[in-house]
Amino acid sequence: MLEQEQPVWGWPGRARTQLVSIQTALLEESYVMKDPFTTDKGRFLVLGARCSVCSRLVCVGPECSLFYSKRFCLPCVRKNVGAFPQEIQRDTETRTAASKKPCSRP
Repeated sequence: MLEQEQPVWGWPGRARTQLVSIQTALLEESYVMKDPFTTDKGRFLVLGARCSVCSRLVCVGPECSLFYSKRFCLPCVRKNVGAFPQEIQRDTETRTAASKKPCSRP
């Protein structure tokens, strides 16, 4: 596998260079870090990105944001839900219903 030095977005305001596989292509400017759970130097975790509407920093988890050609925070998705396809609208309704359920604590 070929590797090439490329700038990778670090924490806010800090771009750093590391070896990233040419086969890895991120579709958005993201906040990433080396995967601490593996010894493979080419592995990394994508932590978050900016919402394309309000520029808020959000995690990439389903409880924080949605990627549909661009990253959207859930508040912006809910405000503009009609602009998304039906499948995304149903997914948003499911996420909203799930977030309203009380969490079970052991």
